[in-house]
Amino acid sequence: LRIIDVSTPSAPTEVGFLDTAGSSRGVAVAGDTAYVADYGEGLRIIDVSSPTMPVEIGSSSASNSAYRVAIAGTIAYVADGGYGFKAIDVSDPSDPVLVGHYRTPGSASSGVAADGHLAYIAEGSAGFELFWDVSTVLFFDDFESGSTSAWFNTVP
Repeated sequence: LRIIDVSTPSAPTEVGFLDTAGSSRGVAVAGDTAYVADYGEGLRIIDVSSPTMPVEIGSSSASNSAYRVAIAGTIAYVADGGYGFKAIDVSDPSDPVLVGHYRTPGSASSGVAADGHLAYIAEGSAGFELFWDVSTVLFFDDFESGSTSAWFNTVP
């Protein structure tokens, strides 16, 4: 995890670094906490209150191949590749708990976004899914890759 000071946009500067156990694929930040999708090492939870000295404060191995992560409230939504989509309660960062899982039809590795009770997952050529509290699929669009593919999430 690299922490970059962008207060001067024309001259970004690295101010902190933490080598995670795996291969960092995605990051989401909420307050003073960074949540890192760390591929084969799952979800890593990092205290960044002191940007020059980030410290890992928790982790979850519930994710087998974490590619992307999004945070909504106390839930971390993880795009977990061929293992699907996971919801992890991070209300106690030192003891995250898996609270939901959905095996997606494709590889949940292209993108994830969350807003309140909604979570969005992009599955590359397999399409796009919309979840409500992770338990119910509200929408699945099985479109092919191309100009309308879901290779990257663009949900604000």
